[in-house]
Amino acid sequence: MFHSDCGCNYTSRTFRSCLSSLNIKQSFSKPGTPYDNSVMESFFKNLKNDRLYVTDPQSKNALIREVNWYVTFYNTCRPHSTLNNRTPDSKEEAYYESLSKSEK
Repeated sequence: MFHSDCGCNYTSRTFRSCLSSLNIKQSFSKPGTPYDNSVMESFFKNLKNDRLYVTDPQSKNALIREVNWYVTFYNTCRPHSTLNNRTPDSKEEAYYESLSKSEK
C-alpha cells in the first residue's frame, strides 16, 4: 500500500504505472482532507523531524538503516499521547492480554 496526497508526482502515469508493475496498491487522501490518514501523516512528520533531518543520511543504505531504526524506536520506545503515553507495542500487548483473560 502506498498512501499519498494527490500531488502531480504521485498521480502521474509513470509513477502509477511503476507502482502497478510492483503490485503496489495506491491510496490517496481526498482533496482538501489531509486528515484522511492522520496516523500515517503524523508518523512521517515525526520520522522526518525526529530522525531524518537530524541524521541527514547521505546514501540509500544509510536512509534504510535510519528508517528501520526509527520504526523500531517508534513502536517499542516512543510513548504516544493518544495511547495514554504507552508505546504501540505495549498497547498491543495489553490488548492481547485482556483478550486471553476474558477467555478464561
